Amino acid sequence: MRPEDASVYVDDEFWGNGRETKYLTLRSGRHSIELVRPGFEVARREVDVVRGDTIDVLVELRNP
Repeated sequence: MRPEDASVYVDDEFWGNGRETKYLTLRSGRHSIELVRPGFEVARREVDVVRGDTIDVLVELRNP
């Protein structure tokens, strides 16, 4: 995730910054991941998690 100090929200709940939450362990099902940092556009991703699977999601925030 870039920048690494972006705030990470999963299903509208704050999980920490990118350095602290480089890897997320989520329950099976559909989840919304949102990255927020002042001076950048908010990035949102929807992911479907299947038990036992690993998903790689690379997100780079863009300047407006």
